[in-house]
Amino acid sequence: MAAYINDNKEFKACDYITAVPLHPVRIRERGYNQSELIARKVSKLTGIRYIKATSRRRYTASQTFLHRDQRLKNLRAPSSP
Repeated sequence: MAAYINDNKEFKACDYITAVPLHPVRIRERGYNQSELIARKVSKLTGIRYIKATSRRRYTASQTFLHRDQRLKNLRAPSSP
């Protein structure tokens, strides 16, 4: 990833690199956020600053074994009563 970014000039205009956030419950379960580890390493290798740009506010069930329509439904905000 870092080599690809370094070899392609359009990425030099990037201001920062960020990761897909995990919900705190998922981080406790796993012990780490794999996308954050990758983003931080790519940041170090490219010199593009890493920032935590967003956070996960709602816990959603794992989507590993869900079909596309089930994934989309899982991510929709719950309806108000």
